[in-house]
Formats: sequence, C-alpha cells, structure tokens
Amino acid sequence: MVLYNKNPSCILQALLHHSITTCNNCPNSFEMLVVSLSNETQHTLSLRSMLHQNQSNDCQWLEVERMIKQKPRWMKTIGRVAFMNCDPLFVGLDDSYHVLPAPPSWLTGHLLRKDCVLAPIPAADFAKHHDELALVPEIGICSKGEVGSVLVFGSRPLEEMRDIALPTDSSSSVALLKYLLKRRGIDPRPVEMGPDLDTMLERCDGALLIGDRALDRAKTNPDLVRLDLGQAWLELTGQPMVFGVFAARKDT
Repeated sequence: MVLYNKNPSCILQALLHHSITTCNNCPNSFEMLVVSLSNETQHTLSLRSMLHQNQSNDCQWLEVERMIKQKPRWMKTIGRVAFMNCDPLFVGLDDSYHVLPAPPSWLTGHLLRKDCVLAPIPAADFAKHHDELALVPEIGICSKGEVGSVLVFGSRPLEEMRDIALPTDSSSSVALLKYLLKRRGIDPRPVEMGPDLDTMLERCDGALLIGDRALDRAKTNPDLVRLDLGQAWLELTGQPMVFGVFAARKDT
C-alpha cells in the first residue's frame, strides 16, 4: 500500500505500529510512505492508481483513511503478555487497537497464525522462527540482574533437587534454566505441568514460575525462592538477559 503526502497527519494514528519507510526520491512533489499490508491486493491497486497522480485532495485522503480502517481485525490487534511487566508498554495505546492478552509462548502461535500483527514473544521462540518473524528493535522484556519474576522455588537447595517442574507458558525461561543448570553441573529431571506452585511442589523438589505468579509467591513465600534467573545469568555472563522481544510477521 503506497501513500503520498508531506504531512499525513490525518492518517498517522491509523499507521501506528506498522513498518513505515520514507523515500526521499519520489518522482513528484509528494513524499512516499510505504506500508506493507498483506491480503489487501485490491486496496493496494486502488491506492496506487489514485495516488500516483501529481495532485492529491481531501477526498482522496478520506478514501485512504477509509481503506486503512477496513484492514482485517488481526491487522488492528496487538498481542500482549498477560503479566504486569508488560503494562507500561500499553499505556496510551489508541482505543481503536484490539489487545490480545495471553501467556508468552501462546503469543508466538497467535502471531504465526495471524491472530495479531505484533506481539511480545519469548526470545527463544523468535530465534526458532526468525525466518518468518521480524524483530522490532529497541524494545523488549529484559533485566540486568534480579528480574524478580522468573524464579525457581523449592524446599531444598538447587543442587539437591531431583526434579524440577517447568511451566508450559514459557519457553525462554525454561531454556535459560536448563542452560544454567547444565553450567552448574546439575541434572534434575524436568517435568512439564501447569504453573501452579503448590501442585508443582507436591510432585517435584523444585518449580519454575514466571510473571505475576512468581512475584506473588516470592512475596508470600520468600523462604522458598532458590534462584533468580536474571541474577544467575548476569553472574555467569556479565550481560543483561533478554526474556522477551517484540516481533511481527515478515509479510505484514
């Protein structure tokens, strides 16, 4: 979809969260903004025919706005992690956008199925699907040191755990924990299950929790916290840990 105007203020809000490329060598007096919108071939052809003219008027811009607003619902839907650490990123979001809350690993599936146009997903999932996804730069869910929301709980020291319950709603944290345990020479049996700490610790010596559940249980049961994965990563590498990244499909 190709749009022309030196000051397209009437559609900037409609273009929020889409990739925009500016072309300074436009063949006429207008500045070109390229917005990739898949599955809208007819709209694209109409706009090219209309806006490749040498002049533009208010009626044409109204038609542009109308076409943009007709985008499929998923093109106006943004995924978000259903944890409070994602709250600051969504303050002030225009009401015209739909928000799809879900656990981190579920958002990867939503993005790949075109349930949403943009979403924060586990960094491990982005690495796995990098051929299909594009990274949104300079934004993510990261920590340098204690993260407080990615924790191993247990009634015995980490080195003595025979098995650790792993939640099904995270992939980056699970991959990171397995790496940290390997570096420490610890090899407890991994057991996947739902993220309920009481049930996890009934069946296993340790349990990994993320997000609000980890924050809440660390507050009520601080004596059960055995490892903060953000702090453990910093101590091992001296680097911040990137738990989640914002990504979009490459074809949008």
